[in-house]
Amino acid sequence: MTQRLNIDVVGRVDAAIVGSDVSGSDAAMTAVRAWTRAALPEKSQTFGGSAALSAGMFALRR
Repeated sequence: MTQRLNIDVVGRVDAAIVGSDVSGSDAAMTAVRAWTRAALPEKSQTFGGSAALSAGMFALRR
């Protein structure tokens, strides 16, 4: 089943990372640390994607 989402992005971004799972969150944080404007849309109602369903938390590198 295909789900269509309407996402409003205000302004310009340099990187669009789709999904806030572990790898998506890490990619977004890496982009921001490199002074890049990043957008991180998530289709779920909760941040974290499927990682949020497992234990409720996930680790990101510093």
